[in-house]
Amino acid sequence: MQYTLLSLVMLALFSSCGDLSNQGDPNEACDGKDYCHIFISSSTTKGNLAASGSGIDEADAICTASKPANTGTVKAFLSDGTNRVACTSADCSGGIGEHIDWVLAANREYRRPGGAVVIGTTDAFGIFGFPLLSEFYSSAGTIFTGMTTDYRPANDCTNWTSTLGTGTNGVLDSKLSNALSSADNSCNNTHHILCVEQ
Repeated sequence: MQYTLLSLVMLALFSSCGDLSNQGDPNEACDGKDYCHIFISSSTTKGNLAASGSGIDEADAICTASKPANTGTVKAFLSDGTNRVACTSADCSGGIGEHIDWVLAANREYRRPGGAVVIGTTDAFGIFGFPLLSEFYSSAGTIFTGMTTDYRPANDCTNWTSTLGTGTNGVLDSKLSNALSSADNSCNNTHHILCVEQ
C-alpha cells in the first residue's frame, strides 16, 4: 500500500513537470552530438548589424545564413552588454547567473566544422580558458566580439546598431585571450562574426 501510494505521488509530481527533455540537458544540445560546432560567418560586416531588428538578432541571422551542413540552431558569439552577455564579473566568477542569452554551454566541447579539430571545452561557467586547444579558424582574420579578455562587455558599436564609435574584436587564428579581445576598431571597419551551434 505504501509503495503504491508513493508511486502515485511520484507519478503526479513528474507529470506536473511537463516535458523536461529539452531544458538545458547538454546531451540534447547540438542535434544530439557530443560536441558543438563553432564557425565564422561567410562574409564580413560593419558594426551596424541592426538592419531589421536588434544588432544581436541580425548577427544571429547572419550566422544562420552561414551555417554549414549538419549544424543545428546557431547564435552569434557576440556581446552587447544588454541582450547578450557572457559575464558581468571577470571570467564569470559570480557563476552562470551572470549570463544573458549566452551562447556557450557549460562543460561542452566545441569543434570546427567537420568535427575533426577541437577548439576547446568550456568550464563550469560556460566560457573557454586560454590557451585554446586550436584556433577558432586556421587563417588570419578578425571577429567582432564586444568582450574583454575575461568575457565582460566591452565596446559594441552602440549595441551593434551603428558604424560610429568602436567595437571590440578578436583574432581568429590565435589560441590566446586575444582571440576574444585584441583591439577596439572603428565600427565602419568590417569583421567576421563567430557563430556557435546551440
